[in-house]
Order: sequence, then structure tokens, then C-alpha cells
Amino acid sequence: MVSNVFHGRKSAVSLSVVVIGGGLPGLAAAFSLQKAGHSVVLVAQTKGASSTSALHVPPNMVKILAEWGVVGKISEKAFVCNGIDFVNFESDELVAHVPFDPTLVEDSGSPFLFMTENELYDSLYDITKGAGVRILHETSAPVISRKEDHVTLADGTILPFDFLIGADGVDGIVRRFLISKERPQRRVPKSVYSSAFIDGSKMRDDPELASLLDTETVHVWMGSSCSVYGFPLNGRENYTLEARITPVPEDGNVMDLQNIPDESSPQSDRLKKLISLSSSFTSVSHTELEPLDAWSFPARDGHIVLLGNTAHSLLPGSTSHACLPFEDAQILGDLLSRLTSSSHECIELLLNAYSTLRIDRTHRMHTSETVKAELMTLDDGITQYHRDRTLRAVAHRMTPKLSLASLSIADGVFQQETDEEQEDGADIKNMMLELWNYDARDEVEEWWLRWVLPIQRSEGVRNRANSIGKMSPEHGLAGSPTKFTIVDVRQSVEVESW
Repeated sequence: MVSNVFHGRKSAVSLSVVVIGGGLPGLAAAFSLQKAGHSVVLVAQTKGASSTSALHVPPNMVKILAEWGVVGKISEKAFVCNGIDFVNFESDELVAHVPFDPTLVEDSGSPFLFMTENELYDSLYDITKGAGVRILHETSAPVISRKEDHVTLADGTILPFDFLIGADGVDGIVRRFLISKERPQRRVPKSVYSSAFIDGSKMRDDPELASLLDTETVHVWMGSSCSVYGFPLNGRENYTLEARITPVPEDGNVMDLQNIPDESSPQSDRLKKLISLSSSFTSVSHTELEPLDAWSFPARDGHIVLLGNTAHSLLPGSTSHACLPFEDAQILGDLLSRLTSSSHECIELLLNAYSTLRIDRTHRMHTSETVKAELMTLDDGITQYHRDRTLRAVAHRMTPKLSLASLSIADGVFQQETDEEQEDGADIKNMMLELWNYDARDEVEEWWLRWVLPIQRSEGVRNRANSIGKMSPEHGLAGSPTKFTIVDVRQSVEVESW
């Protein structure tokens, strides 16, 4: 039984929530909002994971899953990653071994896991249904009525909502319903993501490949127009390859590692063997969308809220691709667990906070993931040379004790990285820290302490609230004050806000 979600706090006002989308983002949203004290119906097209691809589950996502009571169910077969081996795509030579600094893991409080999507889906589905969410499986797309605040199913069933949560993807019905008519989204093809699973028993007879199943690190083969991630899964019974191929072909054909142009294909015997053992590849073209200015939209009396990759499109297979929807769900549920009034103004305040907190975080993570992807696919030359030396600098910073990891070889002589390369190495480590150490609960609590508690504690509550509202309209605090009650973890007090 999950009992510590939001410290056991629930909204005193139970609102009707309809979630569209039965994948991991939809399940996460439904579970979080149900635990926040609302009545949730989840409308899913089919039962089961949308894909069998691998998930990168960084420590910040593990913390959310632990709070939800899921980690114990999925950790048995998950691959616990302790570092990264960066390898040359053509020569198969090790560029840098970057161990995860134990203090980094200790500070975040959680390990870095890799698992299959269906492993997490099954556990999340069980706890979502167990929490009381009503799950409906519909083969036909529901019809949304913004004027009537309801969703109509194919059999004529009407589901009224106070909140409609869109978690059905960038091409799902909710985003199309909201955005395509009002502001067509410019689509920019960026890359092709291709993945494949390998039966581990086929690798055991080859010592060179068997060592990849027994490793504690992820391997990253870096090429000029293609990068490949490789790591074991399913209790080391399988191995998976994830490739990112750029640029997207002009003819629009979706490539995979078995049919990329000869000039981009790997020369490494080890990587060639792995590709030959792959039964089939699943490939998708990644399209980048213009960012949205807000993630919540008014209906007649209710609200339509976007979450996960319905609100933002991140690189498939990236570290943030899986974790950001869970952060979205955790923060939305945390905010809406604090309601004791169903007033429009009160709800608007918290939804504006949701948009502000999540848009900023998503933008930073999108920038970070884009930089990382581009670093892995640099052309031969001076930029790639400095990239490799910077990775060695990262290795040094992530190694507890001084070692030759900080040294590179040029003209047969060991050379210390330059100050600039050392600074770049520090920047990369800081990017990792920003992702790993992020805590969705702390994010909401900091917002609460900054914008709500000062109102509670000040003398002349209305005047103080008005002054804050005028100073910070971007945080959704501007407007005419209305009296309502917000639940704090430590106390329940009546405040003036909007």
C-alpha cells in the first residue's frame, strides 16, 4: 500500500479528472491525481505498453517511483549502471571510461537504472488500478467537447470533467484538438531513433560479446553521423542497441543500423557482430516541435492540461524522455493535493504554477539533451578531438582518486587537459547533477514557501498579496484576490490569493 505520496495529503475537494492516454505518462498522471484526492477516469486505446523499448531511469525518476511504491517490483531485473564507456564508432577504441562518482549517487539517493518499458508499465498499471482509478479501454478516439466540459466515448458514454489531462502524445487527439486549429505547429525533422534487442544466449559463445553482458557500464559508440548506446537488460538475459542517426534522409525514409549508408556504417567488428545478431529494429523519426507558452487551457468551467510528450517533444531514448512525464505527474498531483476550494481562481493559481515550473525545467533538459546528442555525433577533426579530451576530463572529475583518466595522448606523449577542457568537463558533470539531483517534491515546496507562505505570515494579508501579484504575474499571482483555503503540510490556514 502506498501511503507516503504527498506526505499523505489529499485535496479536500475531489474533482472529476479524465486522462486521455494509456501509456506511461497517462498512468503516471492518473495515479498521481488519484492519490491527490481526485476522482480519475483513464481512457486508454489498448492495454499494455506502447513499445518494448528500453527506458533510461535516472535517480530523480527512481525517487518518484520509490515514493509511489514501485521500485521494489521493478528493480530485480533492472540493469544498475555504474558508469559509461565512450568508444570510437569506427575503431572500437576506448575514448574514456567515466565512472559514476559514488558521492553523486549518494547525493541523489538513488541509482541509475535501465529497464524495459513493459516492466515498468505492468507495475504502474497495477498500482494505478489499485489506487481506485477507473480504467476504460477504447478502440475508437473519444470526442472532446470544450463547451460542455465532457468527453464522449464511442458507445455514447459521457464523462464530465473538471480537468481533462492530455497524455496521448504529440500526435494525440488532445493536442490536435487544442493547438492545431489555433496555432499550427512547425515540425522540424531532427534525427532517426532506432533500437533492437539481442538474445543474450547468442552472445555468450563469443568472449568479446559476453563481456558486454557482464559489464556494469553503458557503452556509447560515437560516430560522425551515428551514435549507438548498448547495455544489458532483463537480468542480463538480453542486450539492447539504441542508435541515433543524423541527418534525416531527404526522401523521408526511416533508417536503422542495418540499412544506413556505407559511409556511416560502423567499422568496429564488435558492433558489426551485435548488429548481425539483432533480429529486428524499431525505428522512429524524431520531430522537434515549437515549445508551448502554457500547458493548461480553459474549457467552459473546467481546464484542459497537457502532460508528458503531449506537452513537450524530447529525443526518444534520451535520459529525460522517460523521467520528465513522471516529474510532470508528480508536480501536478502535488499542487492539486493542496486544494480546499474548487474556485476557478484557486485552480488557476496552481495550474499557472504547474506551467511555469515545468516549462522552465523542460526547456533546460531539452537544451541539455540536444547538446549531448550532438556531442556524440561530431565529424572527424579538431572539435571531435577536443570532445574526446573533455570526456577524459569528465572521467577525472567523476573518479574519486587521481588517475590517468585525466590524461590524453597526443604525439605519443601524455598531456594534461587544458583549462578550457577541464571547465567543459565540469559543465558536463554539472548537467548530470542538475538532472540527477532534481526533486519534484522540493520544487513544489520551494514554490509554496516563496509565493504562499509569505502571504500567510504577513500582516495586512490583502495588501501584501496584491503587491506580490503585481510584481510577479508570470507566476500566475496577478489578478483580483479571492478568499480561499490552501492546505499546507504543517498547517491549514485561510489566506487571500487569486
